[in-house]
Amino acid sequence: MTPSETPQTQSQPQTPTHPDTHRRTTVDATVLAALADLIAEATRHDTSEVVPDALLERDLDLDSLALLEIVIRAEDRFGIVLPDEVPWLVTVGDVVTHIAEVLTEAASLPRAG
Repeated sequence: MTPSETPQTQSQPQTPTHPDTHRRTTVDATVLAALADLIAEATRHDTSEVVPDALLERDLDLDSLALLEIVIRAEDRFGIVLPDEVPWLVTVGDVVTHIAEVLTEAASLPRAG
């Protein structure tokens, strides 16, 4: 094949991102930052240690009482109510996802008034 016969590379069309995906990513980042502050205030850990993969009990030394305190503070900070029993919250990412889902659901509800 000669240089003049080289096929033109075509750029792939960009898949548009759904607006909810961007909003959810922003909500997750906001929740993670706030949760890092709350955990740092309640423990000896620095906010840089509060990452999505951090295990609540093993990595951050949060027992059930400390986690309850953080959940109450998160409810106050975000103006939401989280369920009392959420046994699957194992990592910081689990907590972020759960809070973000509650916030997203609350934002989609029609406002009274």
